[in-house]
Amino acid sequence: MLAHDVTFFAGAPTMYGGLLAALDETVDVARLAANLRVAVAGGSALPAEIHKQVKGRFGVTILEGYGLSETSPIASFSRFGEEPRVGSIGVPIPGMKMRLIRDDWSEVEGGPDEIGEIAIKRHNVAWAKERLAAYKYPRVEPDPDHVLVQSAASDAESASAFHEAALAHA
Repeated sequence: MLAHDVTFFAGAPTMYGGLLAALDETVDVARLAANLRVAVAGGSALPAEIHKQVKGRFGVTILEGYGLSETSPIASFSRFGEEPRVGSIGVPIPGMKMRLIRDDWSEVEGGPDEIGEIAIKRHNVAWAKERLAAYKYPRVEPDPDHVLVQSAASDAESASAFHEAALAHA
């Protein structure tokens, strides 16, 4: 990073953990921090402690997003220039529609601690009816406006992030 004056760093959470672990007294952290302007993460949830350490060492907040193969590959992302909520998947990208739903496809109402499944609609979403069984819905016809269902969360913290994105642009 020092040899190339890196200003943009993207990686999975393990890469951020490795970067932090590699910072010893031989590394010019001040120079790294002076160059680094943007940090983004994907692939899995980024632990809050990694966010905290990167912000403390480099002065940048890591932007996170959510996506899967079927969304080619992104559905939501933190907005550049805005302080993201740590642990959030951001907001739907332009043209993406997201809803938080129950097993019967009814919309989940309530606050950010609600748990449900995420339904996504956009032209780039890959869809096949037979895939529905893989998402636990073998007997339920999909909502014609939201064709892909992804398990949102099994815990309140993760569900909160999904709910935030789903409601932000529902």
